[in-house]
Amino acid sequence: CGGRPWVVVRSSGPPSALRGARSIGLLIDATYTTVNGAALLALPPDDQAEVVGLLQEIADGMLAALTYRVAVPVVPASAESPPGEVRLAVRVFEIRPGWHGPIGAQSEVYVRLEWMVDGVPTDTIDASAWTPAPRSMMGALRSTGTWSVEGRMVLIAEVLGRVAAEFFVAEQSR
Repeated sequence: CGGRPWVVVRSSGPPSALRGARSIGLLIDATYTTVNGAALLALPPDDQAEVVGLLQEIADGMLAALTYRVAVPVVPASAESPPGEVRLAVRVFEIRPGWHGPIGAQSEVYVRLEWMVDGVPTDTIDASAWTPAPRSMMGALRSTGTWSVEGRMVLIAEVLGRVAAEFFVAEQSR
């Protein structure tokens, strides 16, 4: 209890390779994404399209949360990494969308946050976030935005963005 909300997989330095970064390019990678244990590409096309929408919610939410919490510009990553760019690849491993109702299931997302400098991986952490499903319409109304899976993904993305920002800020002094 009271520890960091991530597990370090790879750490650069000291000093940290992220120290003194001038900007962050954010990339969402769904190459190995599973949904409730099934490979994304094995899902029916309509379900794949829904998951792509959820991935966009995650990307938008993380971009907003990072932008708010770090002192450098955060932008969607371009195909080519400019020299000196710090890139954050959010590798989404598992999405459990959940559902609502009397026996609703929470929504969960498991990610690997891989930081790279000039395209070379330097720091990697694993993190996850979840939000409960409302049990009733009244519960959903009290917890604005969590009735829909999309709304819960926005909340999860904010948590993951805070985790990424906290790690990045901590690395600035290491």
